[in-house]
Amino acid sequence: MYSFHCAHPRFSTQILLNILLNTYFSSSRCILVINPNNLSIRANVPTLNLDKSIRIKENLFNYIGCTDFLLDVAHPVTDLQLFEREIKFHPDRFNNRKYIFISRNPQDFKLFHLQEIHYFNNLLLISCEKDLFSFWTHKYVGTSGNNDPYLLDKWFINNASFLHNNNLFPDKLTDQQGRTLKVATITYIPYSINDSDTYFYMGSQMITMKLFADYHNLIVMPVINEKDYWGELWENWSGNGLMGNVVLDRADIGGASLYIWEFVYTYLDMSMSTIRTGVSCLVPAPKLLDTWLTPTYAYNPYTWIVVAVTFVASFLTLYLIMEFQANRRNFFKFQVKLFIRALMIVVKPFIMQNVPKTEVIKGLLGRYLMGLIFMTTLILSIMYDSGLATTMTIPYYQKPIDTVEDFVDSGLPWTATQIAWIMSIEDAKEPNMIKLVSKFKVFSEETLRMYSHGDQMAFAFERLPNENYAIGPYIQKDVIENYHMMRHDIYWAHSCLVLRKHSNLLQILDMFILKVFEAGLINFWQNEVRESVLHSSNEQCVLQAATKYINPYVQKVVKYLNHHSRQEYVVKLKMMHVQGAFGILIFGSILAFLVFLSELFHYKFYKLDVVVV
Repeated sequence: MYSFHCAHPRFSTQILLNILLNTYFSSSRCILVINPNNLSIRANVPTLNLDKSIRIKENLFNYIGCTDFLLDVAHPVTDLQLFEREIKFHPDRFNNRKYIFISRNPQDFKLFHLQEIHYFNNLLLISCEKDLFSFWTHKYVGTSGNNDPYLLDKWFINNASFLHNNNLFPDKLTDQQGRTLKVATITYIPYSINDSDTYFYMGSQMITMKLFADYHNLIVMPVINEKDYWGELWENWSGNGLMGNVVLDRADIGGASLYIWEFVYTYLDMSMSTIRTGVSCLVPAPKLLDTWLTPTYAYNPYTWIVVAVTFVASFLTLYLIMEFQANRRNFFKFQVKLFIRALMIVVKPFIMQNVPKTEVIKGLLGRYLMGLIFMTTLILSIMYDSGLATTMTIPYYQKPIDTVEDFVDSGLPWTATQIAWIMSIEDAKEPNMIKLVSKFKVFSEETLRMYSHGDQMAFAFERLPNENYAIGPYIQKDVIENYHMMRHDIYWAHSCLVLRKHSNLLQILDMFILKVFEAGLINFWQNEVRESVLHSSNEQCVLQAATKYINPYVQKVVKYLNHHSRQEYVVKLKMMHVQGAFGILIFGSILAFLVFLSELFHYKFYKLDVVVV
């Protein structure tokens, strides 16, 4: 089929290569040339000429930035495999790489049998046939035969002209003519809904990938692994779940709320952000405070501190004044009696008891002090009475968990179905983040559904723009009212799509995302999931597919909780409201009875006469 006998191979090859490099590589940063035949290469861009004796290894690409390659080698098939392997493990990106191979053997056409060329579009194989050169590339586009060789043009040695003047690096990406695009995803609302029964797609990122495929004439083939969710990536370049399907080349692109994670960059390419998302928690709703402590709720903790300080200051001041005025004979007994007397005088106003005139200390200083004590206790008593009346009629709840600090202080564990929920913060150095990572648990949906009926666990969810929420299916309408939505996010991140490392689709995907984002379509597609469920839809298949994966009642309750606090209703006075007061009465009665018994025992033991007044 092919002839490899050229009339003027060396000189003509040099002329041809210089024409190609100056025509198609003028915008390149540099060109890496492996040139064991010492051809004279004169390009308008920097070139790095290497002898074939230099081994192809990872450091060949270090600090160079060359993404275009000209290879005049004896074994193009082997060298292309070596190049692609080293590029795969290299941290730099070669998404738009171009290859030119000079063929000198019919066996070089086995290049088109390699799996590697399936993942890039700029390949040119130059073969020599008598007095002309032929330019071959792989088809790349179409529903089948993507690696089949395709003749682009011919160049005649005699007059240095092309037969058709065709573009030797044609645009194969804009219209891919029905080429298959394997899309890795999972059902995760509102990013992605995939119904295999109806071939129905919904959700912001799934529709983004679907319309990207339509825009570039690609046919979507979903690759779904619901069992492992987003999956994990391992150091041996394998993995499971959504990301595993992409890194193992089972899929070309993937998405369903994947974040821009640093470790992913080693194994996959990430698109520009499609949306900003915040991770927060549904925590147990605040409970009613213990009713037997109702008498203490009239003051807040700071007011109780003020009352205590006022009491101690009043007592110490009164004690010092009384000691200053008193006769100090029999010092110890006198001090004890003086201490008790001062204590009783101060206690009585604080518990709204009358202070007899005989107990009021004499002198102008004492009167001023007692007047201040009476005024202070009067104000405090009025405040207490009004506060107690409020607590008797309006129920008081525990402080809600709204911030990260509140959540950490609560000590609650939090949970989700996959470790991906903490990948963004697992290396964080902040003390709160370290504590939260240690408190995170992973359970199956069935186990989480069981835990949702209790109040010992918090459940992670995503807070998205336009009041959209990504809540797991284990939170159902029978339990959602038992939970409270944190006001603050634990952390926030940008969600993106992932592709095979060095994917040639990255640039056109980023441009497509930019266009639909600017048009507001991503938000529209995200809202579409919610609106199709919360409101009636003209398309019955849309409503059926969406309601299969989303609970409208849960979405309504969460949306309500985002704008309203838990309402407190006025209630009738019940026994539980006064059990604290009765508890104080009973405790005081028991204490008084015990004191009475101790007094009887004391007087009987010392055989003293008890005078009853």
